[in-house]
Amino acid sequence: MLLSIYQAILLRYPHFYTSFALGSWLVLDFIDYKLNRYSILGYFFQHKHRYAFWLFLTTTTVMCFIVDYLWGVHVVGMWEWIHYKPIHFVRMYVVMNASFILGMYELFRVVRTILKNNFHFDDISLIKFQFHDGNRGRFYIYCLLFGIIGLIVPGYVLIFNTTLFIEYAMLFPFVSLILISDSITYLTGGKPIIDDIVHLKKLDFISLIATSLSAAVVTEILNLFGNEWRYVAMPLSSFSIMGIPIAVFIGWIPLVTGSVAIVNMVKHLDYKIVTK
Repeated sequence: MLLSIYQAILLRYPHFYTSFALGSWLVLDFIDYKLNRYSILGYFFQHKHRYAFWLFLTTTTVMCFIVDYLWGVHVVGMWEWIHYKPIHFVRMYVVMNASFILGMYELFRVVRTILKNNFHFDDISLIKFQFHDGNRGRFYIYCLLFGIIGLIVPGYVLIFNTTLFIEYAMLFPFVSLILISDSITYLTGGKPIIDDIVHLKKLDFISLIATSLSAAVVTEILNLFGNEWRYVAMPLSSFSIMGIPIAVFIGWIPLVTGSVAIVNMVKHLDYKIVTK
């Protein structure tokens, strides 16, 4: 992690983020272990859970390829990875993206623990309502359907040969990562993070916002030096902070939430299989 910061700030090295994502995940994993006696790395190292890592790697590689490269880079053209050759994309989808998602999951757990233990945030719901019998299941079926549809929404650029509303098209795939992962989690008997968001559970909701903003600030500021990626077409492009479009910081919220939802989904599916 320190090496990647040195590479980005002092060397202006345009391939710093893979080592940063991997290093920061390992650091956060250690902190989570010290705080909670748990780490996702330790989880995957257990023999009965090792296959879950391959499920995780396969899931994240497919999802990240669709959202990042297929839509974000190739079709919509919202951002570009500068100085990238095919080998760099292989490294990104095999190492960087998996490390990033695991790092965001661990950062969320660390932030949540700190807010709970040091600032005494509780887990009460600010919005209280209950689904009627049967409606809860239908809600998550609809979420799954909307998630699948949202994942392919940017394809309208190819179908209709238009760039109308192209700046807003990528919102759908990012939200789809949450909807699909959480729906699978619920429909197989797990606890989805959407529940905490819908009910505005104070601890988890604020933890997600704090995780997203802190990760966004650190990552985007480092990239101002390393210049590994560049934003090309963003919504609200006239509003920026330090030259970074404000939409980027907003987009980090579904990105981080989706990362947490993906890890939760994989762990729950693993639990269902292992306990059979």
